[in-house]
Amino acid sequence: MPPELQRFFSANGLLAASVRNFEPRTQQTDMAGLMARALDEKRHLVVEAGTGIGKSLAYLVPAALWCLKEKKKTVVATYTKALQEQLLKKDMPLLASALGQLGLKLNYHLLMGSENYLCLRRLEKAAKRGPELFADGSSPAQMMQQLLDWAGASETAMRNDAPFKIPEYVWEEVRRESDLCLHAKCPHRAACPYARELDKARRADILIANQHLFFSGMPLKHFDAVIFDEAHNLEEASSRFLGFSLSDTALTRTLERIFNPSTSRGLLTRLPQDNPDLREELEQAVSSALFEVDPFFSAIRRNVGMETAQQLRESAEKRVIAPCAAEDALSPKLSLTAALLGMAAEDLEDEGEAAEVNAFRFRCLEAASKIKRFLACDTSASAFWVSVTFRRRGLSTAINSAPVEVAQPLKKALFDSYGTVALTSATLAIEGSLDSYKSGIGLSNCLEAVLDSPFDYKRQAAVYISEKTADPKENPSRYEETVISEIQDIIRAVPDGGVFALFTSRALLEKTYRSLSASGPRRRLYRQGEMPPLQLLREFKKDGNAVLLGTDTFWQGVDVQGKALSCVIITRLPFMSPSDPLEEARQEHLALEGKNAFNCYSLPRAVIKFRQGFGRLIRSSQDRGAVAILDPRVRTKFYGPAFLYSIPKCGAARSMAELERFFSQGK
Repeated sequence: MPPELQRFFSANGLLAASVRNFEPRTQQTDMAGLMARALDEKRHLVVEAGTGIGKSLAYLVPAALWCLKEKKKTVVATYTKALQEQLLKKDMPLLASALGQLGLKLNYHLLMGSENYLCLRRLEKAAKRGPELFADGSSPAQMMQQLLDWAGASETAMRNDAPFKIPEYVWEEVRRESDLCLHAKCPHRAACPYARELDKARRADILIANQHLFFSGMPLKHFDAVIFDEAHNLEEASSRFLGFSLSDTALTRTLERIFNPSTSRGLLTRLPQDNPDLREELEQAVSSALFEVDPFFSAIRRNVGMETAQQLRESAEKRVIAPCAAEDALSPKLSLTAALLGMAAEDLEDEGEAAEVNAFRFRCLEAASKIKRFLACDTSASAFWVSVTFRRRGLSTAINSAPVEVAQPLKKALFDSYGTVALTSATLAIEGSLDSYKSGIGLSNCLEAVLDSPFDYKRQAAVYISEKTADPKENPSRYEETVISEIQDIIRAVPDGGVFALFTSRALLEKTYRSLSASGPRRRLYRQGEMPPLQLLREFKKDGNAVLLGTDTFWQGVDVQGKALSCVIITRLPFMSPSDPLEEARQEHLALEGKNAFNCYSLPRAVIKFRQGFGRLIRSSQDRGAVAILDPRVRTKFYGPAFLYSIPKCGAARSMAELERFFSQGK
């Protein structure tokens, strides 16, 4: 290890002076050395860093030293807000303090998507038309005064930092939207919260952002290196950016922001009335487009067979594999609206008004383009599907597309564009190999390592594999009954400490919640969706003896140390549904290439997610707990060992009695 890194990671080094109970770890120093080498040699790097290695500091220390020495800049892109919060509030201040002991000053910053920030110009305009915004009967004067006071006092003017709740329909009118921004021509530029944050981001040696923001283009092109933490999500994050989605609710809202025939409100009513004929044409065009939204999306649902009562009772997705025969009267109306908006923009002298009109013109053109691409359904490189979602306000339908593979786009946009791209996560390898991961993202020639966790899992953890649950594929109803029964028994077996129950099905989660609620558990019961995830996690930690039922959000990226999380229940092996449109398309694509889609795609993805779920349990060397696996296929199917061999060797609890004994011994 280079001497400059040794000063940080040795037993008496700079980190030891700042981190309580710091212990030098070979895996951490190995990773730091690889990170330093990758930066110096302009190489890409892939590292699986087991839980407890301290991977954040292992990449941050060499990145910071490289940035300060070479006058370079690095982006750290995460997938979850929880990790962003950890980096910003814990790891970066610690690193900055350690560097300060060497007389070095490190600039770091967190940048969120621009829609998270208040726009002073839009706030000023909204304040002038306050009553129009408050359709719910609340006090316009009170809300606007709160917003104005907060804007003057807040350092960031980020919505999450507001000390009061801002309704979505109000925030929509005052937030920054990139296509509405006047940039240097804005009269509020000097005081603009986002411009201020952007300036800090550009001056930062290390910038923290999320993966979606990174792929959205954003103002990060001048950075020299990229580090993706939680990199097991890279394929999903890039797929979302490279694809598209258009829902009837979003399109309706866009059109109503231009002009709402029901209320006679919207952008058009705030523009100069110099050309009443054009104004009338625009109102008619928008009204006509709005009239076509519901018939178009209803026709799409009928066309793909999603109109049955059974399907419309719950959210669903349906793949489209051929050009859609639904009549398209909508996209021509959107194109006409866009053309008329373009004419209106040319007549406007106010640059802010012109920018807003042009922004909605491009939004209409983009929506029309998505509709045409969806109806054409070119499946040579993309998957297309229809999704139906049920919300409190009713049914929402969306047309969607995503690339079948992201390897080539990522190679061009990422690996060929930056000297060093480092990718790390606790879960990247399959049977010790990173080949499957690298193949999926289009990476070949790079530095790589698989570094095991330093935790003593044989002492700290036990694995319980249920022999009572039914096979979820062969007998679904019996599986649900037995899973709920086992969860109840496991909760009773954990006398002191919190329990996570991780689901792949929202329906089973809700069914379990109702059953546990009816049985009157003696501990607090939480379920995903009843409050924002970070708030839910804080409440769970604070209780220390609660039960939390979660789906995707809680399989990864959450850190609960100590007894507050003593048991993790994995209700089902986390295979993607074979009917998932993108999953199905990717499997077909691999089959056409002569590959076994299950072995080289479906199974590795499920194993990675399984490892993520398992990894929620042991988060420190002092933690102790059990993982309960309720899917019998882990012991009955040929692929079961792939899951069991993917996790560290732990103690075994072969029965409920042994599980109870494990917890009683830990008291």
